[in-house]
Amino acid sequence: MKRIKLSRLLTSCLIIGSCALPSLCSAAEPANTAQNLPPIPPNPYILTVHSYDMKVPVVRLKNPHAMTKVNRTLQAIAAEDMKQFSFQPLNIEGNFSYEVKYDDDKLLSIIITDYHFNGGAHGSYTQTGIVFDKNTGDRLPLDYFVHLGNTKQLKDAIAQGKAKLFTQDMQPLTYRPEFSAVGDTLPTSYALAGDGGIYIIYPPYALGPASDGAVRVYLSEQVINEFNHRNP
Repeated sequence: MKRIKLSRLLTSCLIIGSCALPSLCSAAEPANTAQNLPPIPPNPYILTVHSYDMKVPVVRLKNPHAMTKVNRTLQAIAAEDMKQFSFQPLNIEGNFSYEVKYDDDKLLSIIITDYHFNGGAHGSYTQTGIVFDKNTGDRLPLDYFVHLGNTKQLKDAIAQGKAKLFTQDMQPLTYRPEFSAVGDTLPTSYALAGDGGIYIIYPPYALGPASDGAVRVYLSEQVINEFNHRNP
């Protein structure tokens, strides 16, 4: 069994620009004051499993039950990614990190990035976009915000330029028909853009070469309204 090393704890608040994100700040008092709920470590915490480094987010919410539910979901994702890395004997190194895309009184949007390198020209990225209801701790599906109907409608929106493409590094991307592996299954990985829009996240090679990473399909608020009107 691989040994897990808790390398260090970070106790400072996560800050973006000049605005501290209240959902992801550590507190001086115990994080979980409700009875019969397991403790939650400071935010974030770092785990090292041999050559796999993990920076796992810890969410602070007023509702302790919702807080526990959110953190257990994030910990389950981290544990699964760690297991997948450990079960691949060719993996040389990797890391697990996160990015907060949106945070307000009701919603929290996080993108988890899992990177594996097993030699060759480049490693492989997997990104998972998750949106939580902060009042309940529930993970919200994509159709909570937009009714895509079917993948053909999404493909058409991409081909027509209504849905804008961005690389993993958020650089504008031109649609290339040779990379159009959207598939027949509606996507589940997405993030809130903060302007009423949504980023749908596709794995590398689905909508661009490996150098583009996990491509994000941006649906503006106007396009979302068109989808919802078309697919009530």
